Amino acid sequence: MNVVMITYNHRPYIERAVECVLNQETDFGVELVIGEDCSTDGTHELVIDLQRRHPERIRVITSERNVGAHSNALRTEAACRGKYIAYCEGDDYWSDPLKLAKQVAFLEEHSDYSLVHSHCHRYFVEKKRLERNSLRVPEGLDDAKSYEDILLGRRLMMTLTVMARRDHLLRVLETCPECSDPKWPMGDTQRWLELARLGKAGCIHETLATKNMLCESASSSQDARKLLRFFLAARELHFHYLEKYPVSAEVNRAVREKLASALLGHAYRACDPAAADAMSEDYVAQGGCVSWRVRWLRWGSRSSFRQRLVAPLIQVEMLWRRLHRRIQGTFSN
Repeated sequence: MNVVMITYNHRPYIERAVECVLNQETDFGVELVIGEDCSTDGTHELVIDLQRRHPERIRVITSERNVGAHSNALRTEAACRGKYIAYCEGDDYWSDPLKLAKQVAFLEEHSDYSLVHSHCHRYFVEKKRLERNSLRVPEGLDDAKSYEDILLGRRLMMTLTVMARRDHLLRVLETCPECSDPKWPMGDTQRWLELARLGKAGCIHETLATKNMLCESASSSQDARKLLRFFLAARELHFHYLEKYPVSAEVNRAVREKLASALLGHAYRACDPAAADAMSEDYVAQGGCVSWRVRWLRWGSRSSFRQRLVAPLIQVEMLWRRLHRRIQGTFSN
């Protein structure tokens, strides 16, 4: 089997990422294929040296110029030769030395599944804080409805936890232009949605990996406006798939409502009143309740001064909702 590791300027993290792959305990062969996209921080030289030290286990795919995230991922996946492909990006790492063994065993036992994933920890690099098992999937989901659950956000599928069947993945990459279209800033969501249409998606309810939470990445930034642009694009991708593979009217409405609610929060933090107005109106149109939170977010998006005024109220409201859910969970048990 193969492990795909996409990397660009990951010098502080790449050695640990590679080490966690080499330390996997398996009774089958594992080849690590590293897609190195002309890093400028020493990552390139380091992975070439690692390949030299482990020529039978590491293969580096690179070029003379930077090709971008989408092309780098595609060429690295195309270089794989094994039955299964697992993912570990160059700034993440796996926490369990049996991760690959557990996931291969799952797919060997479940021929109707296209992929399997797991829970993971989050490590906030700047604050040096580990949040254990903070990215997880609820138990009891219907694996046959994984496509809908991904759209609804119920099935959180982090790339570093995924293992897929290579033949299914190649079919997706050959027939689905969404996976290579540069207009989408993300690349993983398309793959998981398409694979969930080819077969079931399973979850091993264990924490097998750790995601490094960096200050700046594709989906994480200190710049609220940059984040808003990313999640607006993610919203459009969801809309695209709602049309490509239609779901029930109820699920369609629920997906749109959830996206509008999330984007309203991003518009508030970015102080973008036009986006806040559009998202709050869409939220209500999909059946969402005009709560105090919606009013506060919309009002606070008008200026940073207003944002500072309503921030404590929104924080209290969020704490209350968490407490309410906890109380409900206690009584339901």
